[in-house]
Amino acid sequence: MASWQTVTKDVLFTLRRTGSKNVRAALFIHGFTGHHEETWINASTGASFPGLLQADTELSDYDVFGFQYRTSAVSGESIKKIARQLADEIEQRMSRYEQIVVIAHSMGGLVAMHYILIQLRAARSLPIRGVMLYAVPINGSHLVSMAKAAGIALKFVVPRAGGLFGWLRGQNEQVSQLAPASEFVQELNDEWALRVVNGGHSSEEAKRRSLLPVRVVTGTKDLVVREVSAKGTYGAIDWHPLDFGHVAVVKPEDATDPRYLKAKDFLVQCRPPRDRFAFLRLREISDTLLNAQSQPLCRNWNYEVHIHGGAQDSEGDELLAEGFSPYVVTQCSYQAILSGKTLRFGFSWGGTAGDDVWKESPVYVHQIFTRALPESERAKLSEVIDDILRKRQAAASWETIFPKLDVAIRHGGKRYELVQGDVERGNSMMLRELAVPAELSEAVTQEVTFDISFRSYAPKTVEEFTLRFPFLHVGFEGLIVVHEDCKEFSVNQYLGGEKEFELKPEYFGNKSQLKLLTEDIVLPGTRVEVEWQARSQGEGGAS
Repeated sequence: MASWQTVTKDVLFTLRRTGSKNVRAALFIHGFTGHHEETWINASTGASFPGLLQADTELSDYDVFGFQYRTSAVSGESIKKIARQLADEIEQRMSRYEQIVVIAHSMGGLVAMHYILIQLRAARSLPIRGVMLYAVPINGSHLVSMAKAAGIALKFVVPRAGGLFGWLRGQNEQVSQLAPASEFVQELNDEWALRVVNGGHSSEEAKRRSLLPVRVVTGTKDLVVREVSAKGTYGAIDWHPLDFGHVAVVKPEDATDPRYLKAKDFLVQCRPPRDRFAFLRLREISDTLLNAQSQPLCRNWNYEVHIHGGAQDSEGDELLAEGFSPYVVTQCSYQAILSGKTLRFGFSWGGTAGDDVWKESPVYVHQIFTRALPESERAKLSEVIDDILRKRQAAASWETIFPKLDVAIRHGGKRYELVQGDVERGNSMMLRELAVPAELSEAVTQEVTFDISFRSYAPKTVEEFTLRFPFLHVGFEGLIVVHEDCKEFSVNQYLGGEKEFELKPEYFGNKSQLKLLTEDIVLPGTRVEVEWQARSQGEGGAS
């Protein structure tokens, strides 16, 4: 078998093949009082675990490395310092490798885990694509506790021996950190659960977490690390118990030995490439779905909106002459939990139409999007809206944009009107408070039915409509009525549920309509964009 070559004196070694251009590497990390070479050698056959891997033609796409650090029974650097040293070696000496799989024994696994957490905590690139943990004391080694207890007991019988144990505990930081109740072990497990177990917790940014494949191997004859500690949080799928002791569990006899085959199978499983951007986006989407469990749930949304386009009506209010046309929601009803005694109704305007307004969890938001308008027209209409929002009193601005607004709640066979209160203005947005009647206060935290209708405005020349689902919805029936003779509707759906919306367009000459139906769930963040094209007079239709 090939012999180890020095990469960094006394620290990093390799069995890399001559002329190798591999982008995958297996990195072996020994444990407490171990050695980069001797830890892995079977005394009976002379086989070396790293050597078996390097000679395996089925794993020729992997280069093999061994990491060495200072450790002995009486002294050694802290695990945190060793992990920093490992980080430097990987960054400086192994930077060409896109996929590194760690194979660690005993304390070496804690070193690898802490290194991974260092990278994730700082949102740095993580080349690790898998971690194989052999007899690693994830929850600490009970042998350390036994040694401490023995040291304390020996002080009363053999003072010199007791003094030796006390000296060992004080001088060897590695021993202290391996104790089950050590601060290091507790912090490591807490942060590992936060950033790695099952992909980490969504409270952390996606770039500071990783869905990292981990396999744990325990020895049924291990007297140093108990099975419950070596398993950590990992169960039957990721756990492989083998009939060996703590030292022997990483000394396979040959390439047919289960101690070797478990690692080989894992290296094969870690081969598929992982694009960092793709996986971060996937994680962000997954977080959205997971967080939906704690967000509002809306059921049976029935919705009807009338968009008048280029048509004028007879009311003659001021916005009709400024490039706007009526936008009327005749029905908007859905079932949801009544969250409190004060609710809000929102309005927002612009290219993204103030998505921040949804952070207030309003009962509804009327959003006017301008991204489809020509720049000159968008500037003109923006000036009109800005004048209303900034130069008038808040209540007057609201009444101008919403000549009619009714919000009610149905509960227990009765209908309760909500009282409109103060108006709060922000950047391209407004929110109006809605007070729940006192006689409905007992319904707070219960599911009620919201009934909403209003009259407002939309740019006259816009020929598109965006329907947004800010929360998790179950069942939707919507009707979009355009009061013009349209050629056709086109629909783009983003996210949604398992099934796409059922679409039913109808054309009547002087108006056209599109019905959207689904009984499926509709995921938070879903949007349905509807576009149409009004038929011109020259095409024989009304406009």
